[in-house]
Amino acid sequence: MRGSRLRLLPAVAVLALVAVLAPGCSLLDRKSYTFPRVAIDATVNQDGSLSIVERRTFDFRGEFHFAFFTVEHKQFNDVVEFSVREGEHVYKPGRPGTTGGTVLEDNVLEGPGGFKFKATWWFDARDERRTFIISYRVRCAVDPYLDTAHLLWKFIGEGWTVVTDSAVIAVHLPGKALDVPPRPTSRCIPSVPNGTPGYPLDRPPRIATSAPSRSEVRAWGHGPLQGAVRFARPQKVVLYVSDVPPATFVEGSILFPLASVPYLNQPEEPGRQ
Repeated sequence: MRGSRLRLLPAVAVLALVAVLAPGCSLLDRKSYTFPRVAIDATVNQDGSLSIVERRTFDFRGEFHFAFFTVEHKQFNDVVEFSVREGEHVYKPGRPGTTGGTVLEDNVLEGPGGFKFKATWWFDARDERRTFIISYRVRCAVDPYLDTAHLLWKFIGEGWTVVTDSAVIAVHLPGKALDVPPRPTSRCIPSVPNGTPGYPLDRPPRIATSAPSRSEVRAWGHGPLQGAVRFARPQKVVLYVSDVPPATFVEGSILFPLASVPYLNQPEEPGRQ
């Protein structure tokens, strides 16, 4: 199941200090972190891709020096336009271990879920709160059917080892295209060069739309029981959840009009059973 996961690791030099800690004192006594707040803003695009901006706040206790973030592949090469920033500082590509830099790796085989996109960035933090803004786009995220379009996405993956105190996830849906062009005959495949005849376009021109009715959109949340799904309006679904335990996912499942993704391929089977 696709989704994202972020883990934080202490510097190797800090790990080496375990052997000289006072008797009865463990590494866990000296360093820890939690996620007081996670705010995710996700936008479904007319080409069926999903643009995500995640603001994740860390509460550090002790010294930490780098983090990494992974996205499980739905298809290879589907994660694009990835960036990490903190305030006005953008973590730019650089050598591993360089403070203020980031390294991006694609198709890394790691843990449950198989191959992943992986980003690692370096910083210095000690006994403080820091908020990182993680942005990326996932191509071919929406599945088209004859009678609907379906977004299924794990906004919080089950790879976490600490509690998330509060998460708010807003999903923005496109309106229904007023003039749907002829649909491609082949399904969306990120590795196919953009513009290949018969395949969906990536980042195509925007088509004018009309708003869907509330009855045309359905949404569910999967995960902890202490969560809720609300409609701010027909094109905006918000998931609220608190006290997400470690190793617990938060997933959104949303059905909306096929006309909202006019550049996806012509489907062959219904989605509503």
